[in-house]
Amino acid sequence: MTFGRPQGSRMIQVTEPTGPGAVGMTSLWLTDASRPDPWATEVSARELMVSLWYPAEPSDGPRASYMTAAESALFLAGKGAGDVPPDTLSTVRTNAVADARPAGRPRGHPLVVLSPGFTFPRATLTGLAEDLASHGYVVAGIEHTYESEATAFPDGRVTTGRAREAPRRDRPEKVVAGRAADVRFVLDELTSTQ
Repeated sequence: MTFGRPQGSRMIQVTEPTGPGAVGMTSLWLTDASRPDPWATEVSARELMVSLWYPAEPSDGPRASYMTAAESALFLAGKGAGDVPPDTLSTVRTNAVADARPAGRPRGHPLVVLSPGFTFPRATLTGLAEDLASHGYVVAGIEHTYESEATAFPDGRVTTGRAREAPRRDRPEKVVAGRAADVRFVLDELTSTQ
């Protein structure tokens, strides 16, 4: 990210993509009913939020959100950034246009799947994802629910990082298995022909 100071206020901007193409971004709410959530025993299906960055037709539409105010507050608190205003990350300016019209032919771009580090949200991959999309890739960034500090769903729910509460001896194996299942499910959803 780059930092600028327009008119005395602090602005955080995701670094501009290096490719020639415009970038769009949309969010997908996906539910895998075939398996329960590995971190929340009371949840019978695995719900995921996925950001999809893609080559887009040039547009002056509204910029895609980096993260919600609730996600920002929980992420910053979880990382011990108590001196930073809690909504700071919700004001980050991205380069992608929200729900922009896709460029090119349907299914005509290579697909890249990104999975953030443990406790980190998919938003932290925005710069990389926008850059890849500006070079012609479709990029899916997966939010691993209950692993990241916060996941906001379109229905208003915000989940927190329950995975950190799991016993350390069991956690690595469970993280790897859960993430593999998440990636497999997202790939199946994005590449199915139906």
